[in-house]
Amino acid sequence: MKPAITTENASESFSVIAEFKTSIEGSRESRKWNIKKALSYFDRVTVAPGMQMGFNEIVGERTQSRGFKKAPEFSEGTTTEDYGGGVCQTSTTFYNAALAAGLQILERYPHQWPPRYVPPGRDAAVAYGEVDLRVRNPHDFPITVSAKADRHSLRIPLLAEHRPPLRVRIVQSIRGVEAPSVVIHPDARYARGIRRTDVAGRPGISVTTTREFLEGDRVVRRELVSHDR
Repeated sequence: MKPAITTENASESFSVIAEFKTSIEGSRESRKWNIKKALSYFDRVTVAPGMQMGFNEIVGERTQSRGFKKAPEFSEGTTTEDYGGGVCQTSTTFYNAALAAGLQILERYPHQWPPRYVPPGRDAAVAYGEVDLRVRNPHDFPITVSAKADRHSLRIPLLAEHRPPLRVRIVQSIRGVEAPSVVIHPDARYARGIRRTDVAGRPGISVTTTREFLEGDRVVRRELVSHDR
């Protein structure tokens, strides 16, 4: 059967209703590989009206047998290496596109440390079988995910035949910044007075993220997205 939508007429039928982009400059090749691997599962996924979608359900388990590589990731406040390291940047990029498109956020978790590729309060951590990112399409038209990446960035546009009736604006408010505390643990491997830094620490941040729905320039509805610390 001849497809109703082709590359020639897609641009005429669909438009980008929301889009988000993050940088992967300076990332290891293994991390970039994992990001692109996760993106390949997302590309061309369509979320029907009223349909829910979970990141872990779409991408699946991040294992060596499924083609994922070991790369740096955060775990218990330190950097470790595991299969699928870096995939959280894919979920974070999609999360921000979903916020801008007015999708309903059903489940989302922040990282213990805020990642550097998005502002504080805008990340979405995922771990297969543990924490997920789940969204729902509240609109009366389907939304198709497009996922693209090159050596410098990854970009997730959301496409639809219609535009949402309200424009979305994301607003963040930093409530406080907390300096890391110093904790000293005795270690018999070192002479008295010798110190070794295990984890340098980073400032903690308390941030509130809200979503405003606008009709023209008038805010018609405000929604609390998250309180993160």
